[in-house]
Amino acid sequence: RTKDNASDKDLEIVEETDLDAMLRSLPCCEAVITAGQLATDVFCNHYGIKGPKVGEYAEFTLDDRVIRLYRMPSSSRAYPMKTERKAEFYNIVFKYLRL
Repeated sequence: RTKDNASDKDLEIVEETDLDAMLRSLPCCEAVITAGQLATDVFCNHYGIKGPKVGEYAEFTLDDRVIRLYRMPSSSRAYPMKTERKAEFYNIVFKYLRL
């Protein structure tokens, strides 16, 4: 953390995760969820996609597989949105994934 707070935008990335290897090891993965701006930015930069708005998704291709990146609201109580509204956003993803 570069500042004394819980905001992900103030995190310093020391070592990036190998996103390609991670997703290749999960051949049934249809969607990825990010809930913070920094995670969304890192993911979008890696795959060369435009970041989706909160509650929306962007598609990208890895090898021959189309995967969705969903941008969800933070689950933190500090994020100024009612819990019920946050749950509505997450429910969209759960329905898509048939969960």
